Amino acid sequence: MSFSSDDVLAELRKLRKGRGVAGPGVAADTGPALRELCKISNEDQPATVREKLRGTLNALTDDFPPDLREIARISLAIEIPQDSTGQFLRDRTRWLATRSAVDDRTIRRRLDDALLLLAQKATWSSGSGHARAEQTDAWTVRRFQALLRLDQPTPESFERRTIVALRDGLDQIRSSITIPTPQGEPVLERSVDLITRVHFGAELVARRLLHGSRFVFDLRIPPLSTGDEHEYELVNVIPDGQEMRSHYVFFPERPCNEFDLRIRFKSTAPPVQVHVVREVFHRDVDFPGAAAEPISVDAVHEVHVRFENLKAGFGYGLQWAPAQ
Repeated sequence: MSFSSDDVLAELRKLRKGRGVAGPGVAADTGPALRELCKISNEDQPATVREKLRGTLNALTDDFPPDLREIARISLAIEIPQDSTGQFLRDRTRWLATRSAVDDRTIRRRLDDALLLLAQKATWSSGSGHARAEQTDAWTVRRFQALLRLDQPTPESFERRTIVALRDGLDQIRSSITIPTPQGEPVLERSVDLITRVHFGAELVARRLLHGSRFVFDLRIPPLSTGDEHEYELVNVIPDGQEMRSHYVFFPERPCNEFDLRIRFKSTAPPVQVHVVREVFHRDVDFPGAAAEPISVDAVHEVHVRFENLKAGFGYGLQWAPAQ
């Protein structure tokens, strides 16, 4: 690396001013250290610069303490709270101070702490922080639409993603899904299976099973240039006789702007209750307290939710209590 943590810190402080990453002058406000870190070229348009910044900085803050992760992302306008305009740094700072119930001086100190930690992570001597960013900068998810049909003989999901290429020549991507096996049941490779087919937009190159119930797919797509969008859809079917746990939760592994989820239940066996799952950790998905937002099933036996500006490492989706 040809930059120091001081270089990155100075550029992050400049970038967070005004509208931050969301500002129209983001390309001009991004200095040489951040350009090298995020693989931004002089030919990149502002929208591409913005996507590369978000992708890399999100990846670098994934394992921060939750409060500093939120402060870093919001201060830079990587994320904008729904209940705040977040237009300028002072608006975002005021929102963070109110949320944390601290005064302006304290929140400004925490803002500086978050950016310092981010700068140090970017120049981590082992290089692992940079390596992680490289894995994330190839593409981001503009929109993820999922339909889970529980009114079929076995659960069936349709997963459509609109992705944005962040480098030229992108022609292969990786997708994954974890099958939530019934709680208390041991996870054995021979007891978990999944039928997957490509509906459109890609070709399945390879499939493998990891960690007992996690399936990983390598997909070939038409070659994309930086900034190009592409849409593809996978159909997943759980084999007959194999049960799944009563939730559908998405844990984004890379930046995702929007997640749209619809579940269609059997008319003859509607769920006892359904809850929205929002910003939960993996280990908390199955606890009742993880889903505090009840939601009603509509007249055609469906539930529909939508999430925006998802945080990497947190889960979003629906959890239900099946009919007895």
